[in-house]
Amino acid sequence: MDLAGHPLQLRLRAWRAGRIRDPVARLRYLRIAGGLPLFFEDPPRAARHSARQIAAAMVLLLVFAGKIGDARWEAPAEPPRPTPPVAPVGGSGSRVWFVERRGNWETYSNGLYVDVSYQTAGEPRLYPIFDPESLEIKAWGHQPVGIVFHSTESQLAPFEPRHTRQLLRLGTNLLEYLRRNRVYHYLIDRFGRVYRVVQDEHVAHHAGYSVWKDQAALYINLNGSFIGIAFEARTGDELSQPETTEAQLRAARLLVEMLRSRYGIPAQNCVTHAQVSVNPRSLRVGNHLDWADGLPYRELGLPDNYRIASPAVALFGFHYDPVTVERSRSGFAECIRLGRSEMERRARAAGLTAEQYAARMRQRYQEILRWLGQRNLNRETRYEFET
Repeated sequence: MDLAGHPLQLRLRAWRAGRIRDPVARLRYLRIAGGLPLFFEDPPRAARHSARQIAAAMVLLLVFAGKIGDARWEAPAEPPRPTPPVAPVGGSGSRVWFVERRGNWETYSNGLYVDVSYQTAGEPRLYPIFDPESLEIKAWGHQPVGIVFHSTESQLAPFEPRHTRQLLRLGTNLLEYLRRNRVYHYLIDRFGRVYRVVQDEHVAHHAGYSVWKDQAALYINLNGSFIGIAFEARTGDELSQPETTEAQLRAARLLVEMLRSRYGIPAQNCVTHAQVSVNPRSLRVGNHLDWADGLPYRELGLPDNYRIASPAVALFGFHYDPVTVERSRSGFAECIRLGRSEMERRARAAGLTAEQYAARMRQRYQEILRWLGQRNLNRETRYEFET
């Protein structure tokens, strides 16, 4: 048998051998295949193969099977990902890193524990990054660049020892709902336990229609670009600060430290849902008002980001509800006031009245929204809790 003239046939046999998991069955196949005619040879020629030729063929088949077949059983390596820059965390300049995972718990170097027993996957992140001046797309992103803080607005029980069983039951029901609907990336329950719900690298339905801007870029609809962290908490009737526990605040600070260190998230991109949420129909800010006021930025190791102008008002001239602004006291009201001042400055620079500038920019927002919808990049929040 002229082996040099039949490399394809040998490789085909080796490929087939490589698909046999059992090594004994694989050897049996190779012994049989080595003595059988090639599938397009005539029987008389195959019958003339000597024992020496058959043995040589089996050796080559074993070599090829080792090189081709065994490699098929190794798990595919994850493609390399770019290492995000490390930013100072909470003003300390320290770097937080992953330590280990045991069972359903992940441990980090700053003392953070994350429960991943409810973790689920979503769609991979992919979002456009807009230039804040030209409003044109300048790049595409796939890493989280910010954090949006939420309150779940879900049913709560008094945080007292005699209600422990009810607290646990409500927390479990909430987690199951969030996992089923892929809402938020992280939940911090009343006891300060941190749960990852949706993987960091995937989209969670938490921000819906939303707008935010940092010093270099503009982001529209933040499900793809921001991480959602929710406190198991509920806002009062007068937009008061949601009631949180000391354990929740301690855990939130550690979680923020870890995420900022891992992804290089700047401090100004850690904001509340009320600050970023918009209504595309009424063109008003504050479509969702969780944490419209009172987020304990200082306790989370962050500056008071309520003092950042609302990009939706400043760039796109969005309306706002005066009653809501009054009820929010200092937080949301300050964002709106600063946004309004910035929008008037831009209008003067363009030689327009504030009303003319706002009308023009609201139209531009609608054009961007239609463009996102045509490309299935317009991910609106699709959930609402029963209260």
